[in-house]
Amino acid sequence: MKKMILEVLKSDWANTFYILSFVLGVITLFILIQYASDTRTLAIQAQETNLMSLRPLVLRSGIDDWDTIDFQIKDGNIEGKPLQFVVLKNVAANISGYIVINGNKYTLLFGNDISQIATNTYKFYPAWGWMQPNTILYAKFLPNSKTDTAEPNQIYLSYSDIQGNRYCTIDDQSLNNPQSFPVNQCRSAR
Repeated sequence: MKKMILEVLKSDWANTFYILSFVLGVITLFILIQYASDTRTLAIQAQETNLMSLRPLVLRSGIDDWDTIDFQIKDGNIEGKPLQFVVLKNVAANISGYIVINGNKYTLLFGNDISQIATNTYKFYPAWGWMQPNTILYAKFLPNSKTDTAEPNQIYLSYSDIQGNRYCTIDDQSLNNPQSFPVNQCRSAR
């Protein structure tokens, strides 16, 4: 009888040990899943922070209202005041854009001091390769290159950071509330 009681105790102890091991395994699995979830959340936040730290900001400067956007190109020289954009933060690359004035859409052409051919003579391009922070980028549009549009008066710039993420800046009719977005949000913001 003593032998039988010892065998029952041994088997109960083994069952208890297996049950306890299973419970501890389930708890460990739950903790690992929670840890993995938290790690993924932190990784996503770090990636978003990294993107924001690389994100350039390109804003219009030197224009007070739509009537001051008046300049002519004669013999390659700019007469009047061209549009100016300032890269305020980080390197901006692949800069392109357009302007809408009174129902007419014009593609912007860009130039900078490095595209200066002679005194007050610049070469302008439909897209600009890259600009470092705190530099001015000039823009003009050709009056005969207009297309009709229903869009309101605005200045639209598209550009990317050094990793290739695209952004845009939209300067609306009021010219005092520029907004910057990741490019996938630009279309919905207009």
